[in-house]
Amino acid sequence: MSIKTGLKSINQFIKDYALVLFIVVVAGIYFTNNNTNYDRFSDEGMEINMVSNQFQSSLMGRAKMVASSSLRPPEALAQGFAPEALVDRKIVKNGSLQIEVEDTEESLAMVEAELVSQKAYITHQNSWEVRRGTLAYNVTIRVPADNLEILSKNLEKLGLKKSENYSTADITAQYRDTANRVKNLEVRRDRLRALMERETENISDVLEIDRELSRVQDEIDNLSNTQTRRDTDVAYSTLQLTLNPQPEIGDFSSPDWNLDASWKTAVNDFIHDAREVVDKLIRAVVYTPIWLPLLLILWGLKRLIFGRVKKEKKAKK
Repeated sequence: MSIKTGLKSINQFIKDYALVLFIVVVAGIYFTNNNTNYDRFSDEGMEINMVSNQFQSSLMGRAKMVASSSLRPPEALAQGFAPEALVDRKIVKNGSLQIEVEDTEESLAMVEAELVSQKAYITHQNSWEVRRGTLAYNVTIRVPADNLEILSKNLEKLGLKKSENYSTADITAQYRDTANRVKNLEVRRDRLRALMERETENISDVLEIDRELSRVQDEIDNLSNTQTRRDTDVAYSTLQLTLNPQPEIGDFSSPDWNLDASWKTAVNDFIHDAREVVDKLIRAVVYTPIWLPLLLILWGLKRLIFGRVKKEKKAKK
């Protein structure tokens, strides 16, 4: 086979398969470019994923901060919040307890013994008669705030608990406001005292400063007394304890009722009413000079008028 024959064969092959060769070359170039772009897109995808992860981490961090803020007490959301401020709270605790007991005198003695063990004391005691020889008691107790729950539980063992009520009041804001007012007034008092120490020839100015100083000092004393009462109310809770005897047959609204007393009461009421009737009759007799002439005048006018009418009727007949 000669060179010329080979060239003819190649030319014929190119003519026959030119379209196929063109498609293969174009496809090769296309896939080569796509591989390069794929690598570039892969790198960009990694960067995007890194950015996305960072964004998610930041978002989760913010979510945790919001969640932690929502779980804080209301004081935590206020400006200038200090966590240690939540510790020094001023809480006033009070309660009332009503117990039905078999023997009120014996139960009252047990209450007094329990108060000694709980470092409590009675500030007021009131009693009333339920039936002859049997009293009910109402006792006001001041007990250390930490011992209020223990004391209540122990007193409930005296008998049948009929009712109970407990309440708490947060006076921290009022307490702090009053403390700030006292501080400001003390600063003003010190300034007034400094003015008093200065030499001055104007007596009116001295008297004016003295009056203002007295007013400021009185206000400081009043506010200080208020703070002292609040400290006492916080340190010692108030418990209203009522001891009622168990009901028995014969319990009436008036335990002193008896037949003899009822008879005497009825007789006294009759005498009182009879006295009122006699008093009215005496008044009628005393006022006779006033009402008797008026009555006679009216009676005479009546006879005169009716007498004329009768005469006119007779004349017509």
